[in-house]
Amino acid sequence: MSLAAARRMSHGEQLARAARRHPDRTAFSFEGTHRTYAETDTRVTRLARALQEHGVGRGDRVAVLMGNRLEVVESYLATVRLGAVAVPVNFRYVADEVAHVLGDAEPTVLLVDPERLDVAHAARKLTGAPDTVIVAGESYEALVAAASDEPLEIDVLEHELAFLMYTSGTTGRPKGAMLSHQNLVMNSVNCMITQGISGADEVWLSGLPLFHIGGLNGVLFYLMAGGRSIILGSGGFDAAAVVDLLERERVTSCYFVPSQWREICDVPGIRDRDLALRRISWGASVAPPST
Repeated sequence: MSLAAARRMSHGEQLARAARRHPDRTAFSFEGTHRTYAETDTRVTRLARALQEHGVGRGDRVAVLMGNRLEVVESYLATVRLGAVAVPVNFRYVADEVAHVLGDAEPTVLLVDPERLDVAHAARKLTGAPDTVIVAGESYEALVAAASDEPLEIDVLEHELAFLMYTSGTTGRPKGAMLSHQNLVMNSVNCMITQGISGADEVWLSGLPLFHIGGLNGVLFYLMAGGRSIILGSGGFDAAAVVDLLERERVTSCYFVPSQWREICDVPGIRDRDLALRRISWGASVAPPST
């Protein structure tokens, strides 16, 4: 790889650098499963090669329809490592809404979890595409296991498209907001500087879905800082369990919507808990003064 390519700024490269610097540090945790930076980097490389074998190349779209889980993060990072474009799909969408995103983005591959496979099949009947569907925990693991872990040498340019984030912030159907690698990297740098995010002891926990820009951003900030991200499962928010997790895992930063914060504040004995929080965030709606 050329010197210029080695200096490129993309989160695919950021993961590789983090894996070289602190391979044994935990990068991601989800429901009792923990992955180091080295393990994550290897799995992302293998998945990227598997996607290549299914026809994904530079600029091609890869749709991801899953609830929060480790495979979502791996799918995003494998896609951008190829110079392809990740398309997160709202897991709450019904078939018609999923079909709109698939028809508009025209992905080469759809990655889906078993819980949403029926919706994915119904959406594909409406659009006729994509031809390739990879199911988390099934064909996904088989492909990762079979693929080579030889590092990829793809010169991904900063100005190239990295993500299409479908948003309903305007009237009518959701539109795909175009985010380049440079958009995402500089946003991460900005947030690391303004929030003082740095060091191995940083632990991030988010109550946001990973198809949402807020959920995605947090993961990218802490990956770049070399910290650890704890991914909460989708649905069934339990404030008392979250407080236990914040305390037990020494979480330094977290993000919840105001209704979740209200429940957290109401957990009995919350003022007496030994929390390591340095910064907390909320969004999506206005928090009342009482919260």
